[in-house]
Amino acid sequence: MSRLIVRNKSGSRVAFMSLLVLLLVPVFGACESTDEGGEGERFVFEAECRGNGLWLVKKDTKYDLIKEEGPAQVPPGKTCDEVEDYESGGLARLNRTGDWKVYFTESTALNWEGPYVDGKRQGVWKNYTSDGKLLKSVTYANDKLNGQEIVYFPGTQEWKERGDNVNALRSGRWEIRHALNSDCISSGSFHEGYKSGEWEECSRNEETGKWFVSFKGNYSSGLRDGPVKLFHPNGELLGEGNYYADSACLANPPQGERENCGKRFGSWKIFFPDGNLAMEGQYSRETGKRSGTWTEYYQTGEKMSSGNREHTRMGWWTFWEKNGQVAARFRFDGNDFSPVEWEQYENGRMVGKGEVAAGLVQFDVKTDSLKITWPRQNGMWTVYGPGGAKIAEGEMVMGKKNGEWKELSGGSWRTNCYMIGMERPCN
Repeated sequence: MSRLIVRNKSGSRVAFMSLLVLLLVPVFGACESTDEGGEGERFVFEAECRGNGLWLVKKDTKYDLIKEEGPAQVPPGKTCDEVEDYESGGLARLNRTGDWKVYFTESTALNWEGPYVDGKRQGVWKNYTSDGKLLKSVTYANDKLNGQEIVYFPGTQEWKERGDNVNALRSGRWEIRHALNSDCISSGSFHEGYKSGEWEECSRNEETGKWFVSFKGNYSSGLRDGPVKLFHPNGELLGEGNYYADSACLANPPQGERENCGKRFGSWKIFFPDGNLAMEGQYSRETGKRSGTWTEYYQTGEKMSSGNREHTRMGWWTFWEKNGQVAARFRFDGNDFSPVEWEQYENGRMVGKGEVAAGLVQFDVKTDSLKITWPRQNGMWTVYGPGGAKIAEGEMVMGKKNGEWKELSGGSWRTNCYMIGMERPCN
């Protein structure tokens, strides 16, 4: 009858079941002091002769569970019975061979299974979820991932990702299927673990939950590079322009994300879902952000606004009504929606200019209209008459005249004084 043997520190050979009953303390002393080839004191190896071969077990002493098990080679010149006598450290160094199983920690559930040849993983290995569902299969050669890898939708035989590995890195063509009920597939090539060359990628429509082709373009070393096209969920063009793979950025990528080193640059156009042009302008090669003059349009095609950007709006921007009349001009200082200065227009004519507070300038997509929550004049202001001549200037406080004002009346200038909109005598 075969026996499962361990050896205590004194070297005495005892049957495993007898050890548990008669020599409990010495056995645990031996387990705690064992050096399992650098794997720590928690794990011990045990051996058993089965039929014509040697069965090796790696045990987790913390949970008293088997962590790994499978056949091992008997060294040349040794018998199976002799190898059974090896201490844990010696057993750990034996060459594994044949099919092995690896279990989850704190569980008897199978995690991995696959073959060894001469102590190295070789061939197809399968990975399972803790509830026994096939998760993926990978191919090993000489203990490295080399060959086909397939990731499955758990509980099915339907592939989720598939492609090849070379020396543990993704290589060649890969396909990624994002949902079991979707036929949208992201596909392209990898080189040394990074996306390379032409790719087509899918994204999920948050409103419908459906997947759609959202990107067509090129990658270099995992970074977007060269001309690309972006798409709306309905298939219409969302944007087109160029990316620059900034390899120098990889030493300190923005937000710590490597993909942020693939930067937009040069001329870009952004489109509405119906295909009409929404905006156009330049991206900086250095920062990957909007820079220089940008022009924005109504969905019906009329020009809505134009001005300078340094990512956000900076400096003076002009806004137009759909009929072409100037609606307003605002100066921005790093905030896309809240201006700091206002040129006020009525019927296409400027009627005032000065500093503002608490205003909002927004485009309403649903109504295809410009929404200006009229800012409160706050600071020095100048008022202009019908012919464009200056007719008054002074300080405004939250939309009301305050302090001394110079005002044109009857062809001559006079000084008037106000207290938060109420006229008062000047001192």
